[in-house]
Amino acid sequence: MAKAKRDQVNAVRLTLGVLAGIAGSMVATQVAVAQEGTTEEAVAYFDSAFKDRCRPYSETLFLFDGGADEMPARFEVSWMPSFELPGDEPETATIYQFFCDAGAYNVQSAFIKFMDEHFDPLAFARPAISIENETEDYDSPVKAITVTGYESALTLTNAKFDEESQTVTARAYWRGIGDAYDEGRWVFRDGGFVLEHFEADADYDGEIDPQLSLDY
Repeated sequence: MAKAKRDQVNAVRLTLGVLAGIAGSMVATQVAVAQEGTTEEAVAYFDSAFKDRCRPYSETLFLFDGGADEMPARFEVSWMPSFELPGDEPETATIYQFFCDAGAYNVQSAFIKFMDEHFDPLAFARPAISIENETEDYDSPVKAITVTGYESALTLTNAKFDEESQTVTARAYWRGIGDAYDEGRWVFRDGGFVLEHFEADADYDGEIDPQLSLDY
């Protein structure tokens, strides 16, 4: 009886050991996949994080000649932290730009970042503005544009990322000819985008003459 019980206990221990090994292998595999940060993982994250804001990735590939080869766009960035110490290594991250939605002359993009084994959405600070016209007509001459605060945007309009300068520029056209618009420029710094420049032209006068221009 004692031997039979010992054999039973050993069998249970062996089973638990095998299960623990399998679980450990599964965790190791998941970590390895997470460390890789594949485009497929980025797509899955985008569809989940932006499901209430953007079109699903699979529904937009027909818009791009290269299909999955063109979208999402992928950029590798590296930088030295502003709080670096002697001997510190550069930080690295991968930035993905996804098509979000589009109108007649504006295309919305969303950006996500893969760093330190996980994905995060990238947000962009921008001024909230109030426009005062000479009359109640929106296309009458502009008296003033006032900054009333700041807001955070998870999508940008007509956005372009420049790898060399690590900056994103975006211009939203308020009508097709582009004489009324707002535009921003953000630089990648310490793992996120920081607003460098913002301007707005609220005059529908056929000219590019912003009434508000801010530099940081």
